[in-house]
Amino acid sequence: MTRTKRTTDEIRKKMLDVLSNGKVYSFSALERKVNTSSQSIRANCKAMEKLNFIKIIHIPAEESGSGRASYTVKITDEGLKWLDKLKKI
Repeated sequence: MTRTKRTTDEIRKKMLDVLSNGKVYSFSALERKVNTSSQSIRANCKAMEKLNFIKIIHIPAEESGSGRASYTVKITDEGLKWLDKLKKI
């Protein structure tokens, strides 16, 4: 059984679907929820942050409970509006 590759738009829509509950997700949690690679998550997050669809929050190592720097992602109002428009198409 061959698997078709998802488009960038499909991956981004799925990411916004996951984030639309208003919760904050780590990159690794998004990887699992969207079922894509860490490289794909990071690249798509950077692109969607430039469009103001999401906010990437950097947590420095000294502020992290694990002692390691990390990143979390949250959807913006603009991202929610864009997702709503996509669902109407």
